[in-house]
Amino acid sequence: MVLSLIFKVRRSVGKKAKFAGSVALLLLLYLIYATSANISKAPSHTNKKETNMLYRMANSVSPFAFLDGNRETVLGGETLMKSLLSNRKFTNKERETLKDWPNAKKLDQCRYLVYSIYQQDANWSNEGMCTYHSNDELDDSLLALMGERLRIYDYCFITGKLNVKDVFNDYLTENNSITASDFQKRMFPFLRSDSEESNELFWPIVTNLKTGEVQPRPKVSVSPKEFNSQFWKYWKQSSHGKGIVLTMGERDVDMFKKQLRVLDHLGNKLPIQLVTAGSEYSPEFLKDLTDFLKTTNQEVYLVEASPILDPEFVSKYIVFFFHKWIAILLNTFEELVLIDADVVPFVPLKSFFKSEGYKTTGLLLFKDRNMKGEHTFTYCMESLKYMEPSRQETEYIQTNLLIDSTKELPSPTSSEEAAVYNHFFKDLRLHHVDSGLVTVNKNEKMNGLLMSFMLHLNGKIQRCVYGDKEFFWLGQLFAGQDYSIHPMDAGVAGGIDRSNPNSSPKEYFICSAQISHIDENQKLLWQNGGSNFCEVSNSATSDFEKDPSYFRGRYQSMESLKTLYDSPVKFDGVIIPDASANPWLQLKECSNYMYCAFNVEDHQNSKLDSGFMKRFDKGTMDELNKISEIWNQGLTAKI
Repeated sequence: MVLSLIFKVRRSVGKKAKFAGSVALLLLLYLIYATSANISKAPSHTNKKETNMLYRMANSVSPFAFLDGNRETVLGGETLMKSLLSNRKFTNKERETLKDWPNAKKLDQCRYLVYSIYQQDANWSNEGMCTYHSNDELDDSLLALMGERLRIYDYCFITGKLNVKDVFNDYLTENNSITASDFQKRMFPFLRSDSEESNELFWPIVTNLKTGEVQPRPKVSVSPKEFNSQFWKYWKQSSHGKGIVLTMGERDVDMFKKQLRVLDHLGNKLPIQLVTAGSEYSPEFLKDLTDFLKTTNQEVYLVEASPILDPEFVSKYIVFFFHKWIAILLNTFEELVLIDADVVPFVPLKSFFKSEGYKTTGLLLFKDRNMKGEHTFTYCMESLKYMEPSRQETEYIQTNLLIDSTKELPSPTSSEEAAVYNHFFKDLRLHHVDSGLVTVNKNEKMNGLLMSFMLHLNGKIQRCVYGDKEFFWLGQLFAGQDYSIHPMDAGVAGGIDRSNPNSSPKEYFICSAQISHIDENQKLLWQNGGSNFCEVSNSATSDFEKDPSYFRGRYQSMESLKTLYDSPVKFDGVIIPDASANPWLQLKECSNYMYCAFNVEDHQNSKLDSGFMKRFDKGTMDELNKISEIWNQGLTAKI
């Protein structure tokens, strides 16, 4: 190797520079000898923990691969031979940062990390992973890069609390036309581009729907340019208070009105923000909602996030469930309860902020039905492994996930979070959490929420789960943050019936289109799906048309079916089935949204497990049925 390099140098020397070439040869031989003698004395950075070795290697286009390769070069000695073979030239500052990375200032580390992202791909953007390319290597690489970049962003700017402008005022970025605004837009492509001359603050239009008053933008201590280029930092600082947040389409307005009536009954004083990605509500819709609000005690604000969002990105990607990420990220509260319009609360929503899981972790989720027969795809698990940190990432920024594929889980699993992880990644079970009601400290969980949103936007991974549900915990997981999943399984509340009055043991069941959630004290907290027997619009007509023989045999006519569907839910009790012995039974009613849960009260001589059943006392029954009546009463009447 040394001789071939020398011959290359000799051939490059012109005839008129033979003497100079000879001197160069002597110097080269000396440098090779000197640096090779010092290689063995170079400090090593390969003392990695055993668990680190279980992670995958960073792929060739990863910023951590770039960083690791350069550090290897510096620690091995920058020989002239290496310099001749490489285009990379290290400044003294760069060499100092790379050599002593563990003890380097975070500012210097982050300057190099950002620089590494751009060096690996000058045209990088996380928007690339929003498209499904039908190429596993490409799709998985884009997914891995998105995860790494967001964790770098958190390490430096969210958890790390560095000032972005300090990172971009540096020798590494000045010569490469890298700016804070450019970096933010590539990292979060759903945010609006911010020009250097912009004087418009990234801030939503917040309107009190009852009074029509538009809330003034806050006074901030920095320029619009600085605020916008470090949006998440200043957005967190500007978010305050507790509230209720939701997003909905115009078709959901009747359910929202019912929900407001129930909140009146429960004495809710928390402000409510209805968040939209743009001006999608018609003037007629807003007038109708404003008129209705004057009959309630609720304070509802319309939060139009379009001044913050890229309109082209919104029109292309923000549809259906994706609006929930806009709502949870771009409301103005610090702590919030995110609810769907068809959620019926049975306790004041402020009580969820006192839940132990929320107080411990800052994010509380409830379980979905335990549907053991519905599964996701193997390729999803193979792809999601690329969201785990690489060996190099765990070494350079100490990323540590709550649970990952390198950790051996105890059997049975020791926590709800570990059990859900195991059921998803090992058993490929599809349904785990019900995102109809999520309690979150937005400021504490910001990076995990951003990770959730970006994961959902991924063109490949969004096919792996139903809607937005699982992304709430997957985002926190891959962001390296903790979260809490309520320990009680999902159940169903309503009227309790017996399968066969003469059977022994006695088997009971409840059939409902709703999913219900109770606390550890067996108190009904909330249910998803409204409080009519069937909340799906025009379901009686469509059901009869799809299978007339089935529905005529059971209900005689479409009119009688419609009467049943429109009737209020009547509460006798609640059942949480043991799905291993008594799986959920799905019926054709209510557009296939009807589910039955079973319980065997006396199961000593039965092969069926008892699961869990509670009959409500009269006082509880009266209160729950009162709320159900409120949900179903005329919307124009005052309570």
